[in-house]
Amino acid sequence: KPVTDGMVADPQGRVYAGDIEQQALVRFVDGEVQRLSVDERIRWIDGMDRGSDGRLYLSCSALNEVLLRSEGTVRAGGPYSILRVTPPGIGP
Repeated sequence: KPVTDGMVADPQGRVYAGDIEQQALVRFVDGEVQRLSVDERIRWIDGMDRGSDGRLYLSCSALNEVLLRSEGTVRAGGPYSILRVTPPGIGP
């Protein structure tokens, strides 16, 4: 089971979360974990929301890279991203 942060559910009851150890987006369906995306830009998904079009918006804070670090290190560690993802089964 992944270590997660930043979670949201869709109208079908599927729960999406960030897998902070694998730099991944996962989905929980019927008790199973589905890895949807692994990407180096996914740096500790800290928040997540669903748009009206069904897309997911992920805020990546890179917490594991900045906790207890100097302000200069935090600034140099950017950019801190907001990513837009279209989950499988959404859209045309």
